[in-house]
Amino acid sequence: MKKGNKSVLRKSLGKFGDKVIKLKYFLMVVGAMLFEIITLVIFIFRDEILVGFDAIAVSYFYGLSNTVILILAIRGLIKGLILTKSDKEKEIDKVSQINNFKERYSVLSSKYSSEIEGLLRDFDNEKSNIKSKIDYAKVLEERYAQLSEEFSKINVADFLKEAHSYELEHLCKEKLLFSSFIELADKYELNNITRESNRAHIKFLKEIEKLEQNLKFKIEDISVGNLSHPPSRRYSYFNL
Repeated sequence: MKKGNKSVLRKSLGKFGDKVIKLKYFLMVVGAMLFEIITLVIFIFRDEILVGFDAIAVSYFYGLSNTVILILAIRGLIKGLILTKSDKEKEIDKVSQINNFKERYSVLSSKYSSEIEGLLRDFDNEKSNIKSKIDYAKVLEERYAQLSEEFSKINVADFLKEAHSYELEHLCKEKLLFSSFIELADKYELNNITRESNRAHIKFLKEIEKLEQNLKFKIEDISVGNLSHPPSRRYSYFNL
């Protein structure tokens, strides 16, 4: 089973466990209330239901049922408060982990973005010398290799691993794009690599957005460096 699937399963089981606990206390309270109602009915209609039924015994059971309901209500309230506190702590921890991941990636992107932007401009603007263009592609391949390697070393929580894998795929595809250009791959292959790269990056952004929307607490808006560029600018051919 993939790590992402294990994370989803663990999260689902945790939520299921909380629901089972809440359902258990709900059923216990409902059962006690039904017992109280039955006892009250017997007390009111004791002469018709059971001749000679001891009124003191009925009163005793009625008082007992009230006591049980009160105890269950208090326990349920305490348990609910504990679960609510636990849920809040988990949410706050997730907010912290998402912000930490985004901030670390932003710092890493900033480390390479300026050089990569400049190299991409030179690569795009070079339209007469194939050797110079390949030289730019070699440096870009190297930078994306370094970036993807450093990104792969960012440790993330299980719930963030799917998003992390999407962006790692995106960065690896960027590296592949320029290595394929160096090998003079045809335009169809380069287009296909670019589409796959862009698709992976979009999945990454959507996954992060989905995780943030599912949280009840406000996420600090930290920009995640986006090194993507329009496909048409990536590998323009030359008029030789």
